Amino acid sequence: MISLDNLSVILFILPAYQMSFYAVQLITLKNNKIPSRRPLGLLMFLMLVYVVINISRYLGYSNVYRYLYIIQLPVLLSIIPSYCLYFRILTKIADKVLIKPLIFCFLPALFVMVLNIVSLLGMTTMERGLFFSGVISSLSAHNMAINLASVIFLIGNTLLVVMQIVVVPFKLRHVFLKFKERQNNDALLDNYFEAGWSLLIFIAVIGFVLINTLLNFFVTEYNTTLAALFNIGILFTGGLAGYFALKQDKIFLKIAEVNGRVQLKNKGKESGSKKEYSITPEESKEILLRLKKFFASDKPYLDKKLRVIDIARKIGISKHKLTYVINHDLGSNFYGFINKYRVSEAERLIMEPDNRKYNMDIIGEMAGFQSKSSFNGCFKKLTGMTPSAYRRNCKTNRFE
Repeated sequence: MISLDNLSVILFILPAYQMSFYAVQLITLKNNKIPSRRPLGLLMFLMLVYVVINISRYLGYSNVYRYLYIIQLPVLLSIIPSYCLYFRILTKIADKVLIKPLIFCFLPALFVMVLNIVSLLGMTTMERGLFFSGVISSLSAHNMAINLASVIFLIGNTLLVVMQIVVVPFKLRHVFLKFKERQNNDALLDNYFEAGWSLLIFIAVIGFVLINTLLNFFVTEYNTTLAALFNIGILFTGGLAGYFALKQDKIFLKIAEVNGRVQLKNKGKESGSKKEYSITPEESKEILLRLKKFFASDKPYLDKKLRVIDIARKIGISKHKLTYVINHDLGSNFYGFINKYRVSEAERLIMEPDNRKYNMDIIGEMAGFQSKSSFNGCFKKLTGMTPSAYRRNCKTNRFE
């Protein structure tokens, strides 16, 4: 039977594992096509660091916490600016008007870290112990270093956090309006961007910061049970931010690959100990013929969970050969290849009079897309207009 203490420890460890997963996924996976990956990875890494600091504080690692305290508040104050960095890179807004405010967002964190170092260096070992335990004697109460550390804690967890929560939404609104204006002028611009997902990430980030600020004020380091309850909120907000960060990452990859050309290595080159895989031109033509016949007759792309191995098995070849043919002869990749078929199918479905009763979500599902976002993004990239605009255009042409 799990005791209350064990449950508390689990509630501390779970957010750490969760943040680690998202941070590793976003930082270590190599794909230079995705501009949002690094700032999102930084965002999740900062959340992970802060969770680790909480673990050291509330689970009895006081000696470790005394060193980590210097960066605790700076890390918290860097989380919202990291989201701003992600949002700006994702929307590619980087003009001079927006650079200074973004740099300014990181300055409080840097300033607080410097003051933390100064105040802690000004304390004796005994005074540091009193400060971290929350016990302030009459002698230490007049100590400038302790007073400075206390003021930094109060101002950092109130004024600076509130300033970020109040000012940043206004700044992001300015960026978003500018981005939408630019998007309206170019139908093909940044069709991978999902404003709703970015909003949910931002709400989760704000929630994470607020929960940890309240935790700093109202829960002592000895109250592990109450701190564990706060960790439920940390687990939820961190999970929400990481989940939609990966979704935005995935949708960017899928849409970028629709018209993307695959960079191929020269035949005969060796990369380390691995040789470039190749097949004969005759075999390649035969595979392409079988592939096109299979797609024309069975329409496997209508399966939302279609994998390259599924197609390879159906036409009786290896996964490696099929991947090589798609990459080398078609200059595409798996997602790009099947999503072109899905967009063509969606165009056909939209033009059929019997399908007017269906909304675009259903049309996208019928064409084999897993989500509304990937459907809209891929369709817009290939046709130059959204599915809804395409339907309106079809109606207009029909009556002309």
